[in-house]
Amino acid sequence: MRVTRDDIAEVTSARAPVAVSPLEAARSRGVTVSIAHPEDSVRPELNVIGRTVEEATGEVEQYLDRAFLAGLPRVRIVHGMGMGFCAKPCGR
Repeated sequence: MRVTRDDIAEVTSARAPVAVSPLEAARSRGVTVSIAHPEDSVRPELNVIGRTVEEATGEVEQYLDRAFLAGLPRVRIVHGMGMGFCAKPCGR
């Protein structure tokens, strides 16, 4: 996905930040959240180089959900340059 720099905006709150994880905030509002395979920690980086779009999409979605619930402020997705698809003959 490519977006122009003008399409990116920082979201800030006028209120003082409260040190509550997204999971705790959801539970305080009565939302039940459970993780099928809980892990002790979520790494700040996911590498999907070499995977097709179909393979990587599900993995990235699951990773982002877990990272959000873990309260990670920033994550990094390492990906390739689309080698799984050729718009013109590419010798395959």
